[in-house]
Amino acid sequence: RADEPSPPVPVRIGASLALSGKLAFMGLAERTALEMAVESVNARGGVVGRPLELRVEDNLGDARAAVTSVSKLL
Repeated sequence: RADEPSPPVPVRIGASLALSGKLAFMGLAERTALEMAVESVNARGGVVGRPLELRVEDNLGDARAAVTSVSKLL
């Protein structure tokens, strides 16, 4: 219906993490912590009434792959 307000646009946040490779144990834990934080913020109404949306890219624990993953996020 035209008189109903549209849902708020999410605030997108991104993270480039080592989800595979030698440092995956750290990246996986970081992703879990970020997901928990986003869930907590969203449960309290988000940021200025807008929900957070997390995007995560795997950087393989490698500097070159990190550049690619950050480029995807941008």
